[in-house]
Amino acid sequence: MENAKKNHEINNIANTTGRATYKQTPTKVCPDMEQLYFELEDRGHVFQIGLKTLLECILFGVKEKQLPKLPLTWYNEVCSIYDIPLSEICNMNENDEEDEDN
Repeated sequence: MENAKKNHEINNIANTTGRATYKQTPTKVCPDMEQLYFELEDRGHVFQIGLKTLLECILFGVKEKQLPKLPLTWYNEVCSIYDIPLSEICNMNENDEEDEDN
């Protein structure tokens, strides 16, 4: 039963509707920040995903070696704007160094 549920979730992939909106989402660094939210639609509903979440997905993709590394300055800027812990990047770089040593 659990496998059937997993398969259903995997087959229910969202696509963009082509619409996006800005919403106030204050951060420590930018108290007046407006974050971009993208509208997505799957088989059952329409929902939004924030740019911060997408950036976190990109960082995860890099960590999993599914995306190429980006310059450290890019990470610094993005992490500071969106309150993403830079420690995620540091851990990612440490793991890369360990992989290279093996």
